Amino acid sequence: MKFKSIILSITLLIFYNSNFAQYGWGSRYDPGDVIGEQLYAQVKSVLGEQYTVWYYVLDSMFNKNYTYDEIIDPYNQLQGKVFFISHPVYESDHLYPPYYESSYSRPDSSIVGIFSNGSIIWHSEPISLVKLDTIKYGLYHDYSIPDEIFAIKDINRDGKVDILLMTDALWIISWDGTAGTIINDIDPTDKTSKLLSSDTYRLIFTNEDDIYEILSYWFDYDSTYSKFPPLNIPTRPYVTYGWNGEKYGLWDDVVQIGLNEFPIANKLTGKVSCKVEFMPNEDSSYLFKYTIKNDETSSQNIHQFTLENMTEDKRVYIEDGIWTNGVFDSSGINWGEVMGSDVVLAGEEKSGFLVKSKKLPNIKKFYLQADGLRIAYSRDLGKPYDPLSVINNIRTNSYSGFTIVPSGQPYSLILNNFLDTLLYFNQSSLQLGWIKNQPTANKYDSLFNLAKTQLQQNNNNAARTTLQTVLQEVNIDSTNNLTSEAYALIKYNTEYLLSKLSEQSVLDISSINPAMSLVNPGAFTMAVKGTGFTTNSTVYFNGSARATTFISDSVLNAQILSTDVSAAGNYPVWVNDGTTNSDTLVYKVVSTLPQPVRPVLECVRNNGDGTYTAFFGYKNDNSVSVYIPVGNKNKFTPTPQDRGQPRVFESGRHYKVFTVNFNGSNLVWTLNGRTSTASSNSAPCN
Repeated sequence: MKFKSIILSITLLIFYNSNFAQYGWGSRYDPGDVIGEQLYAQVKSVLGEQYTVWYYVLDSMFNKNYTYDEIIDPYNQLQGKVFFISHPVYESDHLYPPYYESSYSRPDSSIVGIFSNGSIIWHSEPISLVKLDTIKYGLYHDYSIPDEIFAIKDINRDGKVDILLMTDALWIISWDGTAGTIINDIDPTDKTSKLLSSDTYRLIFTNEDDIYEILSYWFDYDSTYSKFPPLNIPTRPYVTYGWNGEKYGLWDDVVQIGLNEFPIANKLTGKVSCKVEFMPNEDSSYLFKYTIKNDETSSQNIHQFTLENMTEDKRVYIEDGIWTNGVFDSSGINWGEVMGSDVVLAGEEKSGFLVKSKKLPNIKKFYLQADGLRIAYSRDLGKPYDPLSVINNIRTNSYSGFTIVPSGQPYSLILNNFLDTLLYFNQSSLQLGWIKNQPTANKYDSLFNLAKTQLQQNNNNAARTTLQTVLQEVNIDSTNNLTSEAYALIKYNTEYLLSKLSEQSVLDISSINPAMSLVNPGAFTMAVKGTGFTTNSTVYFNGSARATTFISDSVLNAQILSTDVSAAGNYPVWVNDGTTNSDTLVYKVVSTLPQPVRPVLECVRNNGDGTYTAFFGYKNDNSVSVYIPVGNKNKFTPTPQDRGQPRVFESGRHYKVFTVNFNGSNLVWTLNGRTSTASSNSAPCN
């Protein structure tokens, strides 16, 4: 603030003499105090020598967001105009002489007006810009803080621009380009405004018309301020003033907005954008950085910003500014402005809302609340605070849309289900405009479906390659085809899936079973063991693919045809997974086994009921397993020939491989020309 004369300042603003002018926000656009000199001369001439003046160069204020609401001139009625406030100054009767004080708080003492081109073109009748502090302490003096312009706009849609002047009460001056009219309710006894508050107001909408209501917050000072009768409305200290066609005041038909309620955001549209950064050096957390924007077409300001259903694993910050944040249990978090001058006006945006979490991005709703009074006051009023009612009110009376929030990883990861989630993110991002064209969405849809198929085939290596392709494409598309939301959803969720996807073993076979047989054994099933098998894996025998059954990533079963083994020879066996071949093992078909395979009777058990149980094993002296089918070279006598004996004989000595129940008469197992006989007289089992 600048003054036209010497000012001595202690705890109160005290003036040395009455020849001074004090400049408002617009004074910095008055080089050389030219306007101030002219205005002060006019005030002395028109109003009287005892008047001082505050003034605002309105041209310097339009479309600047340094006040509580919009400062605009929709009809160009205030171009080149200066708004001023004048108070007479009297010699103090209670301060140490010879100091002077303004009668700012005395009845019928203040005048507001419009100055232009060197002349006062309109001024009001005397009014009382009363201060609650004056009433409280009974001191007729003025603090150094001047009256403040709360907003300039057409609030009642009558084609005139309205100047809202805020003291502890609100004054509204309607200006038609040539003359002004005070359109707030006035107490006729002392010329004070009836639009009381504690320096806290909001312009709101409570219905579908385009006329603003005024929400105020009035402290409960009934016992101290007997001058003001109690406001007998249930929402007190929240009081909503409305327009009755002639003036603003407290009318019966005005919808009252109470504690923990928000005005309906029916004339507000906006968006929330989010960028996510991975911070490996900070507990591998993600930093979610939000920006809120109020559309240029909005008629309401953004007062609060809420995100729903956020994980409890989070830390919430505000990077700068005078907004605060709070947490609604696990239902969400919100940020809200607290000083009144930091709302987000139409066409403006605000950044710096931060959430740090270890959880992955997910799609959730955001809510933008229109102008209202900060709900945190409820804890100071000694009134019950119900988070659920606040949340429900936010959901009902807000403008909402979608953004991304940290919302958690699955407790148990089912890979294909997670790919379904990625497919959902892809389609939702297209619908929300985060993926900017259909071909880009189709590309990721194809890649995720391919990875899903590969995982269903247990082909982890191929799925990893596909998902790595996704990450490469995301980085390319982030420039033109993806918003920051789609980029974060696809990138970080895909990275998480890759981290949980075990790296598949190299395709390799370690054994085939059987690995040898005599000529013409007939068709049989070969078990192939190794690593890196998938449902795409196929066993090849002597260069030909054979019907293959996937058992696990380490076991395949292949059907070998009788014609494959009809002649002696060494036949190569390998596995192909669609892209690569494994190493090769050899299946041998021989006319005579290199080493014998012997049947062995281990013992016989007397069952005590006239029956016996024979325990058989065998010894294969060959280094590989041998296939001998049931028939002349592998049979029991008497019949039946097949009594459950093996067809595939592993290398080495194997004990008590199978049992046969019989009547005690001779039971002979013939195996490749060698025999073993069981009877009631055989060695008993211990």
